[in-house]
Amino acid sequence: MKNSAVLLLTISMVLGCTFTYSQGFNPPSEGKVVVYFARPGSYAKKFEFKIFKDDKFLCELRGENYLRYECEPGNHLFWSVSENHEYMEAALESGKTYIVRAMVTIGAFSGRVFFTPVLYTDKEKFDPAYTLIMQTAPFVPEAVEVEKMNKKQSKMIQENLKRYTSQKAEGKLKISILSSDMAIPAEALK
Repeated sequence: MKNSAVLLLTISMVLGCTFTYSQGFNPPSEGKVVVYFARPGSYAKKFEFKIFKDDKFLCELRGENYLRYECEPGNHLFWSVSENHEYMEAALESGKTYIVRAMVTIGAFSGRVFFTPVLYTDKEKFDPAYTLIMQTAPFVPEAVEVEKMNKKQSKMIQENLKRYTSQKAEGKLKISILSSDMAIPAEALK
């Protein structure tokens, strides 16, 4: 267990991120930002999908669950590959917390993933994500698995980032936007 904790800390420092084990909303560390990827509801929960940030694998999310991801502020690309390719450009502000609804619909052969930024004012999306986060501990990927997946999928990651860049330049992509003004007010996270 001690070795796992040391490995998780080492990988977190390398990736510039941290994962949290406790349920509920936890503010970001000093100078960081938190993004919650929430998958509320049971629709298509048997389908799993991988979440990436920029050129790094973050986790494979399954079922009704969520990921609390802490990282550096600034511009990032969150993305997923399943039956479709889903991309979300994020401009994240230090000290802020964001929620992204990570939904899966049933496709022809596997699940189709969609990222939707959640606004506090959109109660239809905010309330289920809030309830899930307050009542359930987050999914925390095992550090060894994260490291293994980053090595195993490095070629696929680079190919998909090239695909993103070329298709964006050609105007062929629908890209979700998570802007800094979409942060959830701190008082709403209690």
